[in-house]
Amino acid sequence: MHRTGQVPGDVCIARTFLGPTAVHQPDRGILEAGGDLGGRQKHLRSYKAAHDGKIYGMRGNLRRGLALVRKRTHRGAPLAVTLLEKAQCGLCAEAHRQLRRISLDRPLAIERLDITADPALFDRYALRIPVIRAGGAELDAAGQTDATIARWLLKAAPE
Repeated sequence: MHRTGQVPGDVCIARTFLGPTAVHQPDRGILEAGGDLGGRQKHLRSYKAAHDGKIYGMRGNLRRGLALVRKRTHRGAPLAVTLLEKAQCGLCAEAHRQLRRISLDRPLAIERLDITADPALFDRYALRIPVIRAGGAELDAAGQTDATIARWLLKAAPE
């Protein structure tokens, strides 16, 4: 049994092993027969020739991809969230990444506000950043987990 890294010069596409005799042309597809990883022979036709010149996607993968997009597409109004941060702050960058991960499950409109632009904000939040504001409430986000922030967002601004 061959593995991709053990046979130099051969082509391995998905789970189909193509020997050194297989020819891959980008405009016409794979033109000669090859075998799969188990050594069984498998005939591969040209992609365009198999579909009379029409290009079709792989239906199974397309369905799975569209199902994921539908699952991750939010239908409600996003919650307005403000992240108070400053430049070159690793904790602030991590808080933004956490909000982006949470936004996969709940719609969020994230506004990033640099506290160094306003002296009043800097005096108030210099030692507390990153701070998340939502629905009139504030959370010091440094050291918080994704689950903690998500629970806080539900309490601060329920759907």
